[in-house]
Amino acid sequence: MRNLLAIRALLRAEEALGGADELAKYLHVPRSILDDWTHGAGDVPMAIFFRVVDVILDKEMESLRKRHPPPDS
Repeated sequence: MRNLLAIRALLRAEEALGGADELAKYLHVPRSILDDWTHGAGDVPMAIFFRVVDVILDKEMESLRKRHPPPDS
């Protein structure tokens, strides 16, 4: 997947995990490959894109839980 959506998702996932090094480790790819993807120099495999989306969704869910904790039982 090579387009603006993939690049934006990668950058958002980097932010969510605390940087490019952390995202590269999470994805089990060399930092140089991640840098290529974020600069539009290569195709992001669909499986990687889905893992990136998972990172973003996990961060969003964490944020929602903090803002709207479940009621006490």
